[in-house]
Order: sequence, then structure tokens, then C-alpha cells
Amino acid sequence: RKKDVFSPHAAQISVGGRLLIPRDVSELFAVLAGARFVISSRLHPLILAVRASVPCLGFGGTDPKIAAFCRAANQPCLSPSAPAGEILSALWACAKPNPRPFAEKAEKDLAILAAMVYNGK
Repeated sequence: RKKDVFSPHAAQISVGGRLLIPRDVSELFAVLAGARFVISSRLHPLILAVRASVPCLGFGGTDPKIAAFCRAANQPCLSPSAPAGEILSALWACAKPNPRPFAEKAEKDLAILAAMVYNGK
């Protein structure tokens, strides 16, 4: 969708990064696995980031699944209307090396979260 590409493109331009639009899930996983951190307003990139042991920042908006997932994965989640300073602080926190890899128990946690999210429990 047009808005899904515009916002990341604007962010990419402002920080001088690269915008990649993967063709499929395996390509997305490969890209995410090589990232320093992932920022997304979509649930699946956040799930894949945790699976790949990559810190992530969720933008919850009106989707309670994103906030619930980030809380369970111990990753920050902000409102898209959060002040710029709060977003920058969260990004700096994501970019720092994680002394205790949170992916050690990711398989179990993701199975529990998948059951909760997709079964509505």
C-alpha cells in the first residue's frame, strides 16, 4: 500500500539509511537478521525480528496486538504520535547491544504469543 512505503521512505531519507521492500518472508527474514534494530507498525516484522534476535521498536497505534507482543517480548512500543524525543530515546535504547540475548527463550515465547494473538485468548 502506498502509505506503507511512504512513511519508511521519508524516515530513510531523513536518516540516510536504505529502504528495502522484500518480495517474500524468507527475504524479509534475511534482511531483518542483518539489521541492528527493526522499527515497525506491523506485527509480523516484529515477530521475525525477535526470532532473529534483533532488537525492535513497535509503533502500536490502534492495534493492541503490537503493544501486547512488544510487552511480552520485552521490547518498546510507542504510539505513532509519540514526541520525537521519546522516539529517539527508544531508538537509541534499541541500538545498544543487548547484554542478555532475549532470543534464548524466543521459540517458547513466540509459540505462546502466537496462540494468544491468533486464537484471541
